[in-house]
Amino acid sequence: MNENALEVLEQYDLEVYRTWKGRGVYFVDTSCGLYLLKEHRGSEEKIEKLGQLLAHLEPIQFFQTDLPVQAKEGQFIVKDREETSYILKKWHEGRECDPRSEMDVCRCMEGLAIFHTHARGIWTFEDEKSREKYEGTNLVQEMEKRTRELKKVQTFIRKKQKKSEFESAYLQVIPTFLEEAAKISQKMHCSGYEKLRKDAVLGGKICHGEYTQHNVLFNRRELILTNFEHAHLDLQCVDIALFLRKIMEKQGWKVYQGEKFLHSYEIVRPLKDVERQVLALRLSYPEKLWKLANHYYHTNKAWIPEKNLEKLKTFVNQQKERERFVSNVF
Repeated sequence: MNENALEVLEQYDLEVYRTWKGRGVYFVDTSCGLYLLKEHRGSEEKIEKLGQLLAHLEPIQFFQTDLPVQAKEGQFIVKDREETSYILKKWHEGRECDPRSEMDVCRCMEGLAIFHTHARGIWTFEDEKSREKYEGTNLVQEMEKRTRELKKVQTFIRKKQKKSEFESAYLQVIPTFLEEAAKISQKMHCSGYEKLRKDAVLGGKICHGEYTQHNVLFNRRELILTNFEHAHLDLQCVDIALFLRKIMEKQGWKVYQGEKFLHSYEIVRPLKDVERQVLALRLSYPEKLWKLANHYYHTNKAWIPEKNLEKLKTFVNQQKERERFVSNVF
């Protein structure tokens, strides 16, 4: 972010005391409190939707959010002299969720359930076409696409004469996981997922879209939910799957922890049986393997970081734990 960004602050009705750089952002201390200025590549319409969503959540006592702020002329997106777009959001200081703290994770799950309970029926659309822009990805289609990409990487590596240790390890494990991925996609297709997803979209149920430990902050007793730019209409258990997968990869897929974390969510919003089935299938899909393969394929294949091999080994070693976790928790 360049210094021109600070000029856009003149477009807001704020008395600025000081600014300082963060990672890809500016923090702005003002007479009205703390704000965060960041570049933005989305549309004005989407930010208006986010503003509508977060304004609706404002009265909730359990958490705060990074509500986007309108400029003097009423728009959310402002531009500097080089036509770079920015948004300004309310900011609250706090520490990130510690993924190894059971108490933190339980609070995050509770906060997610409260968010899901209130994040519905807020967005309205003129017609089906305008609504489709805000729909999340169909999981069956996503799984099938990613399985094809896993096969593509397998084919690419097979053709190489000289293979790295990572490439050899990938070829060794991929047949098992390709078979598993195909089974999971088919089970998802035959489950009640499609109807459940359609009902969620038509019912206006909103997902955060990027609910990870990095986007949940703790400030004394309050949670602060941030970075809603990926919010969309979808089956809300998709948020749970993303958050749990990230946490359990670090925790080692311990069954008792999974039960405890899910209980924290269900105290607020009990899940339907079909939602639990979708969650189980989503967590069973070899997502981490696809991420490693995708990263490998789209970066410099002549030099593969050693940590990628370690991540692959960790994923494979955790497979039985993950299977046991899914079988027992769901």
